[in-house]
Amino acid sequence: MKKTTRYLSLLLVLLLCGTMLFTSCNVGETVEGKREEESSTIKLEYQDPTATEDVAAFMLEQAKIQFKGVPWGSTPAQIAEYMKTQDCLIEEGTSFIHGREQIEDFYENSQKGKPGFVKIVDHYIPSKITSIDKEWVHLQLIFFDGELYHTVTLNSNGEADTVETFPYLIHDVGHQDMLSFSRDYNHYLLSNDKTMTHDRIMRALVSSSSSTSFSPAEARSTFCFVCSEYTNYVEIEVP
Repeated sequence: MKKTTRYLSLLLVLLLCGTMLFTSCNVGETVEGKREEESSTIKLEYQDPTATEDVAAFMLEQAKIQFKGVPWGSTPAQIAEYMKTQDCLIEEGTSFIHGREQIEDFYENSQKGKPGFVKIVDHYIPSKITSIDKEWVHLQLIFFDGELYHTVTLNSNGEADTVETFPYLIHDVGHQDMLSFSRDYNHYLLSNDKTMTHDRIMRALVSSSSSTSFSPAEARSTFCFVCSEYTNYVEIEVP
């Protein structure tokens, strides 16, 4: 699955649900050859100056190690179920259902300059309120080297979609009031802009002004979705 396809599909979900924007980012990596081979050929579709070929090769090798044992090629549900036995965060729908402490500890340690890894599982289950009826799962590995955050995302076949590098991991917690509902959010994202917030992205989504909205290309080059949780959902009667 191409990262661009994932971005467009997720953007549609967010526009329909009013949820947080998850987006693809700015560097495409394609792994050619069999996954079980020790050395893979990496073809860069686009190379950001900060995400070098050395970084891409390192992250792909780490993904093989960190996700060893994953039943690639199985159904999304089977892969998500297997990952419940691992040290990782699993996001299902709008909830963190497993390993919340993994992202919390990784964030706190990285803010102190401590290098480390975190594994994120994004399991999408079709909802009646969206037009996307295909279940999928993506596995994301993030590595903090003491200065920068490097991330690689894999699809359910164990194929790497992208490798990216960002300077900031942002944790944004707050309350959101929409036209027909309100809710609390707990959001993590990687960004090239340390001022990026949930509110800023939501305003850009609904804005008709070119000065405040994000084009798909601008979104991919500015921030990368990590995970979001929404709680205390309250419906509001619209007059």
